[in-house]
Amino acid sequence: MSKRRHKPNKHQKKTRPQRMGESQNTRSRFQIEKRLPIGGFSITYGSEQPTRLSNWTYEVSNPDTGQTKVVRISQELLSTLSEAKALLHFGLGYPLTSDRIAASWPQQWRYLSEEQRNELENLGLYAVSKKYLLTASLHVESFGERIYFQTNVPGFFDAWIEIIWQEYVVEIELNRFQSLYKSVQSTKMHTQVDGLILHNAEAWIPLENCAVRIRSMRERLARYIIPLYFFGEKFIGDVDKKQWKELDAQIRKILNQQQTIFYDLFFQFWNDTQNDALKSLRDDLIHNLSQRPSGVISSKIQGKALINTVDELYQLVQREHSRIREAILLVTAVIRARTPLNKILPESSTTKYE
Repeated sequence: MSKRRHKPNKHQKKTRPQRMGESQNTRSRFQIEKRLPIGGFSITYGSEQPTRLSNWTYEVSNPDTGQTKVVRISQELLSTLSEAKALLHFGLGYPLTSDRIAASWPQQWRYLSEEQRNELENLGLYAVSKKYLLTASLHVESFGERIYFQTNVPGFFDAWIEIIWQEYVVEIELNRFQSLYKSVQSTKMHTQVDGLILHNAEAWIPLENCAVRIRSMRERLARYIIPLYFFGEKFIGDVDKKQWKELDAQIRKILNQQQTIFYDLFFQFWNDTQNDALKSLRDDLIHNLSQRPSGVISSKIQGKALINTVDELYQLVQREHSRIREAILLVTAVIRARTPLNKILPESSTTKYE
């Protein structure tokens, strides 16, 4: 007896897109990815049109004064954020496998304990299960629910878009390095001109770029995202210890207990990386005379190079890339642990926005 093929009911109700925070058990990863564009970013998936959302509006209160205001996160801003996230999903040219998703998370945990990583799971940051790419798990588009009365909304979201962009560039450069350095390892005879080993010089370039970008992400977190989030202003000039102490004292008055735990860990990260090897390398590249090891146009003007081989620089970049990803998670956890949530308002053409 032949089996009857089930015919779809044309009147059957279409399945809605997954909502944020909903269990993935009821939705496939492909279905989640189909609705990546959260704004007006023009991507189509097969014959389907991308999901488009109108401006998102929130009522934000000031508990100190009792004031309230309506804050709008524009469709244009959401669209730009969507474009940034799409880069990491589709721009690298690699399939979104479980291995690639796992590789987007910190590979060495320096600050978050296993228990604290489980806390991140409860906040929707899948540091244990690693369901999505790290940048997708941040859910930056939802931060409007957790902004403060004094948050500089455009600057705050622009800084997050910059973080995602920098992460994309580091990924591109690491992929470029790995393709170049594989050829080095498989080549017995290295092309050499006097003291210059061309393979090493070519492989060194993307690693230098990564060093600058990773350090830039650190600065974006401390000089832009944190002060814009809590006080509506970015740091002007260098961020010194005195400024941090003043800012730190004010922030701690605002934080709840769970936020304080993650903020303390970020503060530890900030102190640990004040004068690390990556900073020295980046400062030499931008402000001073760069030091490079033998075989990569070495310079002895300032003494011995801090990093002596391509392998040493690669290990440093990998280590610091993992650490900056953990710092991004820590700042995100501070934001996502904020309570109470702001009230979501329906879009209205007559509403006055801040």
